[in-house]
Amino acid sequence: MCLPRIIGLERIREKTLLKKKAGQQLEELWKECSETLAEYELMKLVSETIILHSAAKEENVEFLALLIRDYPDLVWDVNQKGQTIFHVAVLHRQEKVFSLVHQIGAIKDLITLIKDDDGNYILHLAGKLGQPEVEKIVPPLILRKENSEAIIHRGASAVTERR
Repeated sequence: MCLPRIIGLERIREKTLLKKKAGQQLEELWKECSETLAEYELMKLVSETIILHSAAKEENVEFLALLIRDYPDLVWDVNQKGQTIFHVAVLHRQEKVFSLVHQIGAIKDLITLIKDDDGNYILHLAGKLGQPEVEKIVPPLILRKENSEAIIHRGASAVTERR
């Protein structure tokens, strides 16, 4: 019984060390890129690729924090669906990435007002996902409906009224 626990702890330690090393390498790589490339080339590289939104999807908080620290305007960058990194973070339940929104100050209030190409705010995306506990309470008909602002509010009301 003790051996599996030790093996599990060893794996966690290895993962932690690997993640720390990867973070250090990423920081070195970013430093080299920012020293080598002109600012517009660097911004073009980040903006024209899916690197930013992929990092949000995969919860690469360290990389995103590094980019946003050096280039805060990247929080406005949207993907082909009109979604910011925070929309993507919510869609993929990446709480650590979404917590970066608190570090960007007053801009966070504006970020939450951005609609994606389907007309969804960040709150709509969070509501669409729902927690398993919420999905048990909300009637299936509401869960199946396409998004509209009224549906999200009715669904939220139904959940709060039943508690």
